[in-house]
Amino acid sequence: MKRFLMGAALGLMALSFGATEAVAAQSAVTAEVQASGAAAGTGGMKLTLEEVISTAREQSVPALRAKHQFVVSYWRYRTYKAQFLPSLNLSANLGQYNRSLVSV
Repeated sequence: MKRFLMGAALGLMALSFGATEAVAAQSAVTAEVQASGAAAGTGGMKLTLEEVISTAREQSVPALRAKHQFVVSYWRYRTYKAQFLPSLNLSANLGQYNRSLVSV
């Protein structure tokens, strides 16, 4: 997780720079991910700048918020539409139950 956050941060910082700085940032991201992977004993993981950006866009807080907001809006709309559908209401009263012994 730490490797992803470092890579995503460096990748998003590279967006604000020009093309040459983005290439330098890409190599920095790759080197940072490899170094942190080697330190953790996982063998490292190479990520391109495009992969870091797409992963950051998919897993960012605003992206998750938008996805969940879409789901909430969908169900709110379904509930609104359901108000206009025909419905069937049933009601019943239970009879009186008397448990008494009647001598014959």
